[in-house]
Parts: sequence; structure tokens; C-alpha cells
Amino acid sequence: ERRSQAHRSSSLHENSLRDLAEVRRKLREAMKEKDRLVKMQSPSRLPHPPLDLRSHVEGCGHSVGSCPLVSLTPQKCRGSLVKVGGRIKTWRKRWFVFDTKLGQLSYYLDRTEAKRKGVISFQAIDDVYFDHLRRAPQSPDPSLTFCLKTLGRLYYLVAPNDVAQRIWMEVLLTAVEGPSA
Repeated sequence: ERRSQAHRSSSLHENSLRDLAEVRRKLREAMKEKDRLVKMQSPSRLPHPPLDLRSHVEGCGHSVGSCPLVSLTPQKCRGSLVKVGGRIKTWRKRWFVFDTKLGQLSYYLDRTEAKRKGVISFQAIDDVYFDHLRRAPQSPDPSLTFCLKTLGRLYYLVAPNDVAQRIWMEVLLTAVEGPSA
């Protein structure tokens, strides 16, 4: 009987190892396919004319000229937003720069843009939406809070006013949806 139990245990162990090897193989295939798809969607490979960011935002009905808190050019959007920290959950004012040429959103200690605190590739941006459910921890202004979801993190951001909030959300959505949006 012991021999029979040992044989069943050994057989079960072998089956588990085969299953694990199969799962690992499928995971490797899935990762290769993901890398292939990301490369296909790379901004450098997409055949589209450069986006005039300011014209795009104005064309969506946003009154850029009436909001001195956001600086918008054909290629960049700059302005202050308040964000909550990743590890230590404190709210800090940061200077943000959305750069269509570099394909990234950077944030700095202040408007001098001397000390970069972080950078988010456009490819990593998954979604932008209002914080309707009020999930941001102790937001300084829940009505002006919005979320920037990336592949690795959820950023909570607070705009200085409702016009700036709508402009920033429209700008960030261009990274998600592409220039034809």
C-alpha cells in the first residue's frame, strides 16, 4: 500500500511539473506577443502627421485662452497639478510637461524644470478619467481630482480649476487614443 501511495504521489508530482512547464511556455508566448503588439503601436512606426496639440484641444471645445494656468503650444502642455505620492501618500504640487515629440509626460519639482521627479511614457498610459467614486486618499479638492491610469500605477491628480482639469484630461487622452482622437 505504501508503494502504491508513493507511486500516486510521484505521478501527481510529475503531472504538476508538466502543467507548470506548460503554463510557463504559454506565458513566454504571451509576453512575446505583447512585445510584438507594443512595437507595432510605437509612435515612431505609426504613419500619421504630427498633432497640433493646441489646435486639437481648442477643436474639442476647450477655451485654452481663458486658462492662464495651462500653457499649451502645438507640441507641449505645461502647468501645475497636485499629485499624491506613490509610496508616501502626501499631496504635492508638481510642474507637469506633456511633450508630444518625446512621447512622454514628465513632472518636476517646480516650473524651472530643473529637477525631474518622474516620467510617464505615452505608451504606458492606459486611461484618464474623473475620480467620480472619490477614491483619491484625502484629496485637497475632490471635485477637481482625476485619475491617470498607467500599466504600473494609478496617479491621482488635482487641477487648479475646472477649466484646467478639462484641458489636462483632453491632453492626456491624446496619449491614450492617439492623435486622430
